[in-house]
Amino acid sequence: MKNFYEILEVPEDATQDQIRDAYKAKVKEYHPDHGGDSDKFINIVEAYETLGDEKKRKDYDQAGKVKKDKNINNVANRVIQTYFKKFLEAGGKFWKINVIKEIRKLLAIDEQRNIKEQQKINKKIRFLEDIKARIERSGKNSSSPIEELLTAEIEECHKRLRQTRFQTLVNEIIIQILNDYNLRRDVDA
Repeated sequence: MKNFYEILEVPEDATQDQIRDAYKAKVKEYHPDHGGDSDKFINIVEAYETLGDEKKRKDYDQAGKVKKDKNINNVANRVIQTYFKKFLEAGGKFWKINVIKEIRKLLAIDEQRNIKEQQKINKKIRFLEDIKARIERSGKNSSSPIEELLTAEIEECHKRLRQTRFQTLVNEIIIQILNDYNLRRDVDA
């Protein structure tokens, strides 16, 4: 199990400011767009998303792990049903294909789309945070409408990032579910 406090290198009694500062420093160091390790970066983001949210942090501290969305298996099952329906509607040649292989192809395409979307969102977040930091350094009114707009845009970007990560997790669960079934074509029909 991942220890999010160790990942961010903060004590368990760290304040939200300490967690945010550690997160920002780690992101700069490990961001894949700047030559960093993408696996470490994902762990850093996951750690911050948990520890940076008081409710999730409380759950994490009590349970020792992040509570997963209870609906994620339902979403994965609905996606599997949709894929199977498409295969069945493709002329009833269900037994002539390697279903797992075909669904993996579709999931790989989806994952590549998710990765590109995450990179685009991360680039936008960096751009918005840079503008916001410039405004803060200028000493102008910190509650300006521009800064409020930037904050709202950054929050929206983080929301979209969570959605793409959720889809990635759903895809991983789909593969696990499919691997539990023997759906490979063993003989030619």
